[in-house]
Amino acid sequence: MKNIIKVFGYVRHIKRYMIILALLGLGMSLLNVIQPYIFKVIVDELVRSTSDPSFTPQIIWYLLGGLLVLRIFSSVINYFNNIYGNTVYLGFVKDLRQTILAHVTKLSIDYFEKSRTGAVMQRATGNSAEIANWFYNSASNILGQILSTLLALSLIFFVSWPAGLLVLVGAVLFYSQQIPVMRKYRPIGTQMQKAMERSQGYVQETIAHIATVRSFGGESGALKRHLEALTEWGDLLIKRDSAMERNVLLRQFTISLTLVGAVAIVAYGAVNGYHTTGDILLISLYVQQISGSLWPLGRFYLSVHETDITAERIVEMLETPPTVVDAPNAKELTEITTVEFKNVSFKYPGKRKLTLNKVSFKVEPGQTLALVGPSGTGKTTVTKLLLRFYDVSDGAILINGTDIREFTQESLRRHMGVVMQDVALFNDTVEANLQLARPEATSAEVRAAAKQAHASVFINKLSEKYQTLVGERGVKLSGGEKQRVAIARAILKQPQLIILDEATSALDSESEQQVQAGLQELMQDRTAIVIAHRLSTIMGADQIVVMKDGAVAETGNHDSLSAKQDGLYAKLVSLQRKGFVKG
Repeated sequence: MKNIIKVFGYVRHIKRYMIILALLGLGMSLLNVIQPYIFKVIVDELVRSTSDPSFTPQIIWYLLGGLLVLRIFSSVINYFNNIYGNTVYLGFVKDLRQTILAHVTKLSIDYFEKSRTGAVMQRATGNSAEIANWFYNSASNILGQILSTLLALSLIFFVSWPAGLLVLVGAVLFYSQQIPVMRKYRPIGTQMQKAMERSQGYVQETIAHIATVRSFGGESGALKRHLEALTEWGDLLIKRDSAMERNVLLRQFTISLTLVGAVAIVAYGAVNGYHTTGDILLISLYVQQISGSLWPLGRFYLSVHETDITAERIVEMLETPPTVVDAPNAKELTEITTVEFKNVSFKYPGKRKLTLNKVSFKVEPGQTLALVGPSGTGKTTVTKLLLRFYDVSDGAILINGTDIREFTQESLRRHMGVVMQDVALFNDTVEANLQLARPEATSAEVRAAAKQAHASVFINKLSEKYQTLVGERGVKLSGGEKQRVAIARAILKQPQLIILDEATSALDSESEQQVQAGLQELMQDRTAIVIAHRLSTIMGADQIVVMKDGAVAETGNHDSLSAKQDGLYAKLVSLQRKGFVKG
């Protein structure tokens, strides 16, 4: 229950609606308890009419009229109950999903590198909807169920205390048979959640990488992994529910004995003259009403355990702290002039080996610095540290001579524009993908950025131009087109520092020329850090830092490094001239 309470603390806009919903539930329960008593009086009056000459039928009509009014009130309350119930459900889902997304966007990159995307999606969407549904269907009605049970039991005691005592004992037995089973099978619920998250992960990953799966003929393997996770979930479900159903059978037997016993007690009293025929009907209706409430109350107890397990998965994520956080006195970065790595060493969480070892270099305003070297030497790690996806293990990264940890992450990244080899595009319009860099940008600014990036040529040929949907991960665009969209997005952001990570390595010669033209526009009069395996693309860089095994092997410009016949850079140039690109 503690996890449910924690989740409830994250929703802010529906608490007053839940109070209204609970009050409506109490009102409906009160009306439901009154109605059986009216039936009792009607029956007693009809019996009296056979022996009492003073009986008048008007009282029957009054009672029936009162019953009709109660039914109308009950229908009206039920109408508003459904209206507010939908408000609670939708508000709960919206608040919780927004809270989850807001937290997820603040989590450090290492969280996503060790978590399945499908598992995160399951918690953010499936689990949040499940908890919202529980609050709507169970939690909001529980007070009414409890009230109707207590009132009905009190009235049974008022009519016949032996019958009331029997019903009370039956209710206690009902729950005493359920609680041990719930506790025993709680761990299975946790295992089921994990199995479902794995299943969701396999689906998400298979769809995201469908081209790769098909190219390797991996459909059967993907289906097998998914089926194994679903089978595990199904086996656990059957194991749990089989035990539950055996317990349900036992509780049904208990309720049946209670009903028959209570009616028998009152019927015996009616035969002996101290109960009426209406009392028999009243007790019968109240016992059935109580048994009707006991099942929802029993399911509520079960659902509390199941929902608490679901909530635990969400709480676990929401209570995961970011590993990279702003300092308490962090300040806003207003501009970028110089960028310096000063004896920077770094190793990834959970790794023993250093990825970077005492790396040092400095970029002056307006300069272009290129990072080259074989794969696995830490070039991309440099950009991750500069964007502060991770904090350095030793040394410091300085901007304008100040450690970047003294600036807020948001202001730091605001001044940086990034173009990666694998361009991330959303399944939205071209314009919306461009506006990711600056949501407040006007259509005119978007088009100007696209023109500057040499992207407007192909965009204007699309069916809906800037309103064309690019498809999941931009599948409707070619590699070169996606790169030019990424460049236009960076231009629209108007950054002071450009980071290019293999921006042209996967392109053909024609596409590369078009993208290079866009990159020249982007880098003009800006400081840039470029990672490239195609050395021809960085020959004009002001500085070239050659990396090997996580350390700086050489520094210089193209001419000075090429002149070192035994140098690593000269060897890389020679290999590429021979048509063999290493790395």
